[in-house]
Amino acid sequence: LRTLKISEFAFFLGMFQILLNRLTGQRDLVVGTDVFGRDHARFKQVAGFFVNQLALRTQIAPGQDLASFLQQVSADTHAALQFQEMPFDKVVDDLQIERDQAYSPVFQVKFLYRRNSLNLDVFDGVHTWNKDLFPIQSQYDLTLQVLPDQVQAFYNPDLFHATTVAGWLDLYLALLHESVQKGVQ
Repeated sequence: LRTLKISEFAFFLGMFQILLNRLTGQRDLVVGTDVFGRDHARFKQVAGFFVNQLALRTQIAPGQDLASFLQQVSADTHAALQFQEMPFDKVVDDLQIERDQAYSPVFQVKFLYRRNSLNLDVFDGVHTWNKDLFPIQSQYDLTLQVLPDQVQAFYNPDLFHATTVAGWLDLYLALLHESVQKGVQ
């Protein structure tokens, strides 16, 4: 990651997008994430939890190598972050996207990452990470959450079986392991 000059977030998100591409065949992916912040001085003293949704769009080019793809994910993420203070509901309203309580209007897959001090030099132990599955009714079809020592999947059980989602987590962990073995650090 240091040689590519990308964040851990971009790495884990990019690998998730590669997994989604392999599972769906889609090259144009929009994945949602949460952004937190109190960037304005007027909010510094306000009690509460400020969370906004951000849609991250990435296009995977045929034959694109992993390093350039991850750098693209990083650049796309930085570009999207320029709009992190724009309320997600306002974006949906301004775009006049039809709302339906059954699903999110812009993305159906979400990625969450909790920053940690994960040392990728010892990443060969990734296969020992805990994998937790949470069948829940939510507005997203699938949410992948990467934590310091585990990967969690929250999914809609009306759409997916637990064994299917567990298999996807195994594939995700294998992709992470393979990328590190090939020298993406």
